[in-house]
Amino acid sequence: MNIVIVDDEKISCMQLQALIRGYATEHNVEIATSYYTDSQAFIREFQPGRYTIVFLDIYMGDITGIEVAEAIRVKEPEVMIIFCTTSVDNMPQAFTLHAFDYIVKPPKPDRINQLLSDATRVLPEVEHYVTISVNRQKYTLKRSDITSITTQGHYLIITNMDDEEFQSRNTLVQFMDELEQDERFLAINKGVVVNMDYIDRIEDGVCILTDGQQFPVKIRELSQISQKIQDYRSHK
Repeated sequence: MNIVIVDDEKISCMQLQALIRGYATEHNVEIATSYYTDSQAFIREFQPGRYTIVFLDIYMGDITGIEVAEAIRVKEPEVMIIFCTTSVDNMPQAFTLHAFDYIVKPPKPDRINQLLSDATRVLPEVEHYVTISVNRQKYTLKRSDITSITTQGHYLIITNMDDEEFQSRNTLVQFMDELEQDERFLAINKGVVVNMDYIDRIEDGVCILTDGQQFPVKIRELSQISQKIQDYRSHK
């Protein structure tokens, strides 16, 4: 995710940038941030597809954030715009430009965290990560690359799409908490969680993944598990 801040006050840009980076670190989300204090330069250099989110200050020098938004909407109608303001007077006009939301300056950490969490839920290209410890070394894995998680004694075996296995001393409950209830991951048996994006089929009570991994499905919950997979696929 690529976020840009447009505000004629450099200190405001840096404060917001720090809050965004704090969110990225806490939630293991890859976010690149940059800022402009010259709104005219931002308009000149703006290119469709470059940014995921644009934070726009409304009150800036000789051009307003509303005017900046109008200019970039001509170039890219879909970019997510979030307005920053010291007053809500311009909010009706701002939302005619299909702004996602607005924040009141100075921004508070809780407000930024909630706003970015809301944004990532509607931005399918946002990649989330999880950090694991293997032999006292830290590894950061894309959630989307994880195909299965299984228990082995006091360890988890985490397999990715490249058939790499990572053995981490952790509990399945703790690891699922770190995944923040990611709907892709489904428990199909005791100590077995699979990424539904990689399920090929369930056959004779066995869940077969696209990479050939096979896991027995809990027989008493077979129909419920099959329904969950069907519901997930229908809503993708």
